[in-house]
Amino acid sequence: MKERYWDTWHDIKEALADGQPAVPVKLHFVHPTEVGFDPEKLKDFKGTIVCTPAPAIMIHFLRPTATGSELRTRFYMGYITVLMANRFQCRKAQARRCRMRSKK
Repeated sequence: MKERYWDTWHDIKEALADGQPAVPVKLHFVHPTEVGFDPEKLKDFKGTIVCTPAPAIMIHFLRPTATGSELRTRFYMGYITVLMANRFQCRKAQARRCRMRSKK
């Protein structure tokens, strides 16, 4: 069941500050390893974890309890995720190749 939440896009409206109007936000839920979770430690987790890598890291932890389920959400502002770092490194490498070609 948890896989159906990964690599999905959600269009929502959310107020980003008190008293502000709701604005459209596009969220991309990714596999937890894309924001730095250890895949070995995830094997034993009985619930579901979905994450958004940007603009802030948002992580929903959904786990079963004796009376139903529990949802905990964590927000991390100002962090660079594994996914974002990989994309940045790729862009840097592409830029270096372009600069090297232009010098020849």
